[in-house]
Amino acid sequence: MWSLPKANGPKFAIAVLASLLLASVVASPTDRAAVARSPQPPNNGCYSNSECLSGLCDVGPGSSCTNPDGSYTECSSDPRYNTFCSGYALGQTCTNNGDCREGFCRSGKCTSSKAGDLCSEQYQCTGLLICSTDKKCSTPKNSTVYPDGICSANAQCKSGRCTADRLYKDDDGINQFTLYGRTPLRCDYLNRGQSGCRTFHDCKTGLCEDGKCRAGKDGDSCIMNYNCEHACGKNGSCFTPAANSGRQNEPCIKGDQCISGRCSRGYIDRPSLDRPNHSVQAVDTVCEVSQVGDHCQVNGDCEVGLCRSGVCLLVKTGDKCSASTQCASKQCDTSSSAGSSTRGTCVLANAGTECDNDQYCYSGRCVEPFCGYGYCGPPIDRCTSITPGGTCRTSGDCDGLSGCSAEKKCRHKKSYSCKADIDCLSKNCVKGTCAAAVVKTTTSSMRSSSRTSTTRSTTLVNPTTHTYQSSSTTKPTSI
Repeated sequence: MWSLPKANGPKFAIAVLASLLLASVVASPTDRAAVARSPQPPNNGCYSNSECLSGLCDVGPGSSCTNPDGSYTECSSDPRYNTFCSGYALGQTCTNNGDCREGFCRSGKCTSSKAGDLCSEQYQCTGLLICSTDKKCSTPKNSTVYPDGICSANAQCKSGRCTADRLYKDDDGINQFTLYGRTPLRCDYLNRGQSGCRTFHDCKTGLCEDGKCRAGKDGDSCIMNYNCEHACGKNGSCFTPAANSGRQNEPCIKGDQCISGRCSRGYIDRPSLDRPNHSVQAVDTVCEVSQVGDHCQVNGDCEVGLCRSGVCLLVKTGDKCSASTQCASKQCDTSSSAGSSTRGTCVLANAGTECDNDQYCYSGRCVEPFCGYGYCGPPIDRCTSITPGGTCRTSGDCDGLSGCSAEKKCRHKKSYSCKADIDCLSKNCVKGTCAAAVVKTTTSSMRSSSRTSTTRSTTLVNPTTHTYQSSSTTKPTSI
């Protein structure tokens, strides 16, 4: 029970009591559990070693807990716990096989395994014993365990290496990554020159021929470059790449085999070695696309620009183009009317186009746009827009509030602010806001003895070009 200070009076005592009560209420589940819980048996949730009868709180989460027979199972899904009590060490008291960190529970104690013991998991077989495929603890003979098989000593493996660092291969036999410090120990894959392979799956690299792992020769079937002496083609055959010949995404081993001069990791599709009619996508070393200044043979070799005299170059403003990626300004005029002098040529970029410097923008300004709050992605400079009243070519030169008028000036669109009619595309400023265009109508009547025809002339705004057009309609009317 708490003792309350008296020197400062009853109000101070009440305040202290309130703070202590509040602290006990808001204490974390971890703090409360650590105070209240006694040491727990294996597979129970824990926060520290002192909470476990085994003295270790280091299991899970996931399928790391055990059933009474010792087989693995999912740990509790209780959200309060991320770790669970480990099993007992050899010699400690137990109630079932699942209580033991290794070995079996015999006569109430965790004991080492013996050859012939029935096992559910490898951890139950101690010493040099392994849990074999027939679920019995046994000692493999020397050089009998194939790659990725469970082992307890180097001599048991055909590769001669029993390791905790496991190379993971996918179902198509492609090396993916290495898992370090794993249990149970497993036999490593065979290196080139080692014997004992059944298929290329048993080889760390290379192919399996007559029971030995070796590098594939030109013409041999392959699925990765490391299967071959040189490279593995897109058709799944080993070949020797010619110098400076590889185009984008074609296999390579080094940069001088590529037109671009650069060889790096990228995706490539090849036929599966196990299922030849099935295509497999993998990451391998392939040629990069040529950039500006890189060597090229045809336009398609260049990511941007065109191939001129064997080098990728950007097209300058006014020269012919077929795509914006070819232009230094990053804009090729492909939308103007057929008779336009700029159609099919590189032009100065309109508002919002990515840019490198001011000279490529119609507005004359290339800046990094204002981002506002939060992350807006990597900084990219863009051409600014023409301000209202400025000269434009199309509405793409103006900001989002404006369009390009028939007089080639940026004017405000409907519903945006204005001071005079001249500020609006519609030429109609009403109470400080651009309104719809005024439709002017004139009617003249011509009367004859038998019929009267009424002619109506209307001035309209073309919604596409924002230009004005006149239409006349003659409507006969009976008297």
